[in-house]
Amino acid sequence: MDMDSIYKLIKQESREKALSNGAYTGYQLISKLKDISDRNKPVIINMKVPAYDNNYEVIGYDCLLVASDFKCRSWRGSYDLPAAGFVSLDDGTFSVKEIIKNIEESDRLEVTGWKGGDFTLSMNDVIYIANQGESNNAITVVDIEELPDVVILHTEPDMY
Repeated sequence: MDMDSIYKLIKQESREKALSNGAYTGYQLISKLKDISDRNKPVIINMKVPAYDNNYEVIGYDCLLVASDFKCRSWRGSYDLPAAGFVSLDDGTFSVKEIIKNIEESDRLEVTGWKGGDFTLSMNDVIYIANQGESNNAITVVDIEELPDVVILHTEPDMY
């Protein structure tokens, strides 16, 4: 088996793992967000982040509340997959409407990988939550909760 075939097999297995664990693709996230009646509501990400001991063993989880515009680019974990960066809530939030628009515009977007190479993003793939140059524990959105004044995207790590 050549290296290209091995890479495609690993990518397929990783995609199946993420989807079977509940990770949303870009299109699934759009579909769920379109069910929100008030598209001006702000969206907050409840990012579940592993805490490690000195031996890099997971000893628990922390939750960070962050925001993302979901303008996708190449993910450091696998350059041909989409990632959305995140910011502190102090830097502002983005509305449901803005996020839907940005995810739709990311489909078929031509990007350059972290170490080079050109790739075309697909919203049929899982969107990872990671800032540029980071893989960020392969965190993805797995659930959406609509509250009276805000929409919360819940995440899980280790989805690749």
